[in-house]
Amino acid sequence: VSASAHVVPIGLAGVYEHPLDSFVVYGGAGAQAQLVHTAVAGEERLDVVPGVLVLAGLSRRVRAGELFAESSWATGALDGRIARLRTGGLTLSAGWRYRP
Repeated sequence: VSASAHVVPIGLAGVYEHPLDSFVVYGGAGAQAQLVHTAVAGEERLDVVPGVLVLAGLSRRVRAGELFAESSWATGALDGRIARLRTGGLTLSAGWRYRP
């Protein structure tokens, strides 16, 4: 029997920023709707799983944007007809984002 699950999280969070020298430290929390596509033994299903999101990061202003490093944790659980699994988990991200 083969099985697969793909999760696409869509979230919205409230974020608080605090300046610290030339950096900004931020944290926040919010909600997610996780689109979960499962396939087990040839049967497929798409579910929407509610989740909670918590995040924290550090950024520094650079020209028309900012460099950032961020970690976030999301929770969620699917108890569906063809599969039971936990969704969410830890995400680590870093990069540059546009910020006028």
